[in-house]
Amino acid sequence: MMKNPGRILVVDDSEEIRFLVAALLHSIGYETVEADSGIEALKALESDLQIRVVITDYNMPEMDGLELTRRIRSDERFEDLPVLMQSASTLELLESRAASAGVTNLLPKPISPKTLQKEIGHILTSAGPDHIWRALLIGLASDTASTIRSTLSDAGFQVLQAHDADQAREILQHIDGIDLAFEHLSDPDSGQFVRAHLLRTERDFNLFRLVLLMSAAEHRDRTTSGSVCVAGYLMNPISPEKVSTLLRRLGLDSLHARH
Repeated sequence: MMKNPGRILVVDDSEEIRFLVAALLHSIGYETVEADSGIEALKALESDLQIRVVITDYNMPEMDGLELTRRIRSDERFEDLPVLMQSASTLELLESRAASAGVTNLLPKPISPKTLQKEIGHILTSAGPDHIWRALLIGLASDTASTIRSTLSDAGFQVLQAHDADQAREILQHIDGIDLAFEHLSDPDSGQFVRAHLLRTERDFNLFRLVLLMSAAEHRDRTTSGSVCVAGYLMNPISPEKVSTLLRRLGLDSLHARH
């Protein structure tokens, strides 16, 4: 488990589903807080600063999982909080809307203990002492890129920068791996923001690269890596403190000590 697992907020209007998800989380060692609506979930976040992850249903009355996520992202105290959204619908149909709202990852419903453990368990595989920690910035505005690059460099990362997805694809053909990727996104409801991807394994890296290559083949007109290993979101304005908070949550704030 994580050094400080905190608590996980389970949001669903079905008492039965909340009980089942909470029971699964308890079985793998996590404490839970429950809310039966988006409004109650926001109240729980206000009152419990130990909540580290939100697992919400998509289809809820009054405020669905997408709107709840937007509300979470609009508060700078919680904009980096991981939000996992469950849905019984076809996940591919929700992927674009979920990404725009700031959902960290979509989960099938019903959910399995194995899936839960994968999503909220250890977020990093151990890296050897000779590992080169790399980050790639894709399509970021100059001031945003400068802030993120400076904070990452201080944390021990080698930082690569691509002006757009085409240049990112070129860079990814000539390196053997990256650990973090930051890409610019824009949404009418959420505005301008940055999505962070944590690539834990070689398979993650290859999948990230493949999705970028596929987006080029499909002639998409925006930087996209889909929902590959989403680690969090940084909402504007982006500050060094926000970047440091993300690194701290991911356990990547003290890489110098690992070498």
